[in-house]
Amino acid sequence: MITIACRVCNTQMHVPDDQAGQMEKCPACDRLNDIPAPVEDHRKVERAFFDTSLQLQVRQADLLEKIRYELRWLSLWSKLVIGIIAISYLTGFLLWLFAK
Repeated sequence: MITIACRVCNTQMHVPDDQAGQMEKCPACDRLNDIPAPVEDHRKVERAFFDTSLQLQVRQADLLEKIRYELRWLSLWSKLVIGIIAISYLTGFLLWLFAK
């Protein structure tokens, strides 16, 4: 049995487990109330959510490590390219300067 309280008048109602996820009319005020899943199901959902969250955190950490590794190589390559461009400009400037 699932025990719920009416959202409006707080009347306690007891409903069978097979009505979980449905609506129940309060006998006192005739308002419809949601019937939640039994407590055991909540624990399973919370555990599954925790496991999924933990897996996502591990996956995120792996991806961040890969990104850091790629950025290190990108940084090295960009420094090399910038160095080559700087040397070619300097060489062109020196050739222009001494060609006069």
